[in-house]
Amino acid sequence: MTKPNFNVHTRYDKKSKTQVLLLEGETGLKYIDRIKSRIDSINFESSKIIIELKDINSIDLSAIQLVYSLKKTLCEKGKMVEIVSEMPEDIIPVIRNAGFYDFFKS
Repeated sequence: MTKPNFNVHTRYDKKSKTQVLLLEGETGLKYIDRIKSRIDSINFESSKIIIELKDINSIDLSAIQLVYSLKKTLCEKGKMVEIVSEMPEDIIPVIRNAGFYDFFKS
């Protein structure tokens, strides 16, 4: 098994009372099961959640759908969810073609 080239972790900002979920690196199909398992193990306690996509090397529809589903689930539980992303320009067409461009902009 290859060493994962992604990072999933959470931190709590006491000042803003916000929990931040950080996804970094290679978030495509190759690691999506492990990424989902790590996210599923996180206890989202704060009422405000920021999902931050940072230093993304690769992303595909599976990861986009995972983030979309996570946001939807957290919102249904009464959480305020914001997505902050730093996507490379070559990934924007993938997101746009999948119909999620406005989702990641908001």
